[in-house]
Amino acid sequence: MAVAYIDYFKHCSRASDQSLKKILERFYTYYPKFISNQAYLTPADRMTMLINSARKSEVVECLAYVFQQMAVDEVYAHPLEYREIFAGMDANESKAVLRQAGTVFPPSVLGALSHALGISIVLSVIENGKELRQRTLFSCNSTGMFKAELELQLNGENYFPRVKNEADYAYVGQLAIKPPAPAASEEFSSETLAEIVGLIQADNKQILRTYDQWKKNLLMEGLTKKQLVALYIKFLPEHSTIIHDCREFFSRLKASNSLVVRVDTRNNEEYIKDALAGSLAEWISLNQIDPDRLMDYIEKPVVEAASPAA
Repeated sequence: MAVAYIDYFKHCSRASDQSLKKILERFYTYYPKFISNQAYLTPADRMTMLINSARKSEVVECLAYVFQQMAVDEVYAHPLEYREIFAGMDANESKAVLRQAGTVFPPSVLGALSHALGISIVLSVIENGKELRQRTLFSCNSTGMFKAELELQLNGENYFPRVKNEADYAYVGQLAIKPPAPAASEEFSSETLAEIVGLIQADNKQILRTYDQWKKNLLMEGLTKKQLVALYIKFLPEHSTIIHDCREFFSRLKASNSLVVRVDTRNNEEYIKDALAGSLAEWISLNQIDPDRLMDYIEKPVVEAASPAA
């Protein structure tokens, strides 16, 4: 991510002063040796000097650490929006664990960084056996957000930035010596994740209750497969939710709430109807669609007429 930002900054016509000030303030807090004493420098001037006056690999390592801390600030400020980051974590674990260099994060952390920096981040995911790439846009949707868009590619667990010239960054990550240690650090906090984990668990239970109730309600409506397909198309959300992978999220919730493995005896028609009702229930439980609008639509004859007669 640091490489993508540096490359963007070097080739853009202008950058957001507000975003640059936030980055530089944090950067100088951790790495004061890079502070320039020259007066009357704009944030863009200071960032240019920073990038050009030190070894590129060193600046990338330091900037990556700064971005990590800024993203973690956002994660801790709004943990329910980034709950995937805490999946499987122990409540007694230190909050400092997310601040340690080298910590591996799920893709949803890019949403936190997008909000922290006030820029858009596009992630393309390459999956084995699939020709089409999954493309996700992380944006803070702020009216004052600077129109910058950084692109990353995820292949396995490795992130690759999109840059103008790959040769410019050939030696990044190959430092013979370690980058400087941050002068200030929050990596040794004595606080634990107990409060955050408890908050997420309670909210997950509420989401699952809402999901189960609405799925049951929709199936009890006696809707046909054609009607459910019409509802699915009509209410397909335009924007992504706070959950990066909804299918995996609900599978995990349902698995943690069930002690019995059931044998699926449904026929194909029932399976499709169950899946469609499940998708609608997911969207309702994650506040992506208004259940009142959905029920109003169901009660109108347009649902039946959504597909033209043969």
